[in-house]
Amino acid sequence: MVVFRPIQLDDLEGLFELAQGAGFGLTTLPADRKILKDRILDSIHGFEKISDKPGAEVYLFVLEDISTGRIIGTSGLSSKVGGYVPFYTYQIKTHTIVSSQLKVKKEVRTLNLVEDHNGPSEIGSLYLDKRYREPDYGKLLSLSRFMFVADFRAYFDEYMIAEMRGQIDDEGKSPLWEALGRHFFCTELHTADSFTMVSKQFIADLMPKHPIYIDLLPEAAQEVIGKVHAKTLPARKILEGQGFAFEDEVDIFEGGPTLKCLIDEIKILRESQHCVVSAIVEGLEVDGVSIVSNGLRDFRTTLGGVKVLEDGGVAISARTALILKLQVGSEIRWSLISKPKVSV
Repeated sequence: MVVFRPIQLDDLEGLFELAQGAGFGLTTLPADRKILKDRILDSIHGFEKISDKPGAEVYLFVLEDISTGRIIGTSGLSSKVGGYVPFYTYQIKTHTIVSSQLKVKKEVRTLNLVEDHNGPSEIGSLYLDKRYREPDYGKLLSLSRFMFVADFRAYFDEYMIAEMRGQIDDEGKSPLWEALGRHFFCTELHTADSFTMVSKQFIADLMPKHPIYIDLLPEAAQEVIGKVHAKTLPARKILEGQGFAFEDEVDIFEGGPTLKCLIDEIKILRESQHCVVSAIVEGLEVDGVSIVSNGLRDFRTTLGGVKVLEDGGVAISARTALILKLQVGSEIRWSLISKPKVSV
C-alpha cells in the first residue's frame, strides 16, 4: 500500500535518492540536497500559511511505500506563479504575410517572450520511481493534487497550468537550447535550469525580447517545439484526460508544452464525491479502485475501495481508514479511477 502526503523534512534523503533517477529536464527536482531542502522548507511554510486566497504558496507531496518507508514519487502545486519571481514562457503566435507582387501568402510562426507577474496556479515536480510505474500509481501521484485543490479550492486561482518536460536527450542536450538559448546564456542547459531555482534575474537580463521567427531555427529545433519527453507522455495523457490542453505556450529553454485548464473544469474536481464514512469493514467488495482523500490539513490520499450505502454514507476498508487516519463519522472525498471488481 502507498500513501500520498505532504513532504516532511526527514524525507530529504528519500527525495534526493528519487531525484538522482529523474534525469535531465525536471527543473524542480534537481539532485542537489541544498535546493531540495529549500523546496521542502518552502512547502512546509506553504502548508502553515494556507489562507483564503492564492499567494504563491508551494505545496510539495511525496508518495510513500508504507511497507518499506521508501519515497517512490513526488508531485507538487503552486497556488500562483509570478509575483516577486516572474513566470516566463514563450507564446507561439501565427502571422500571415502577403506579397501581391510574388503572389505569396504564407503563415509564419514566432516565439514571443511572456513575463507574467500574476499568473495562474501550477502543477509540477511529477516523478515516479521507474520500479513502481503502474497506471494506478501514476494516476494517484498526478490526480491527488487535484483532490487537494478540491478540498481547499479558495487557495487556488481560476486556471491551472502544467509545464511538461520537453525533448532532452540522455546527455542533457536540447535542440532548441542549442539553436537559441545557448547563444544568449553562454552555458549548458542544465546549468541555466539550476539557476532558475535560485533566481530568474538572469532571464530578464539576457533573454531576447523580440519575437523569434521559428522558420529561421534549424529543423531539429523546430521539430521539438511543443513536444514532450518520451517519459513524460503518460503524464501528459493523464492531464489531457482531465481536460488540460496545449494552448501554444512552451518552455523558454527546451520548448516543452504548457498545458492549461480552468480549475473548475478539471474532470476529477467535477466528478469527485464528498461523503461521510458510515462504516469501516474488512474484506470490502467494490466495483473499482478509487482515489480516497481525508480532506484534512494533514492531507493524505491512497488507493482504496468505496461502497455507497443506503443511508447516503459510504463504507471503506479498515486498511484505507488506517492509512488516512479516518474513523466512522469522518468526511472523505473520493473518485473512481479504474473499474475492475476488487476486494479491499
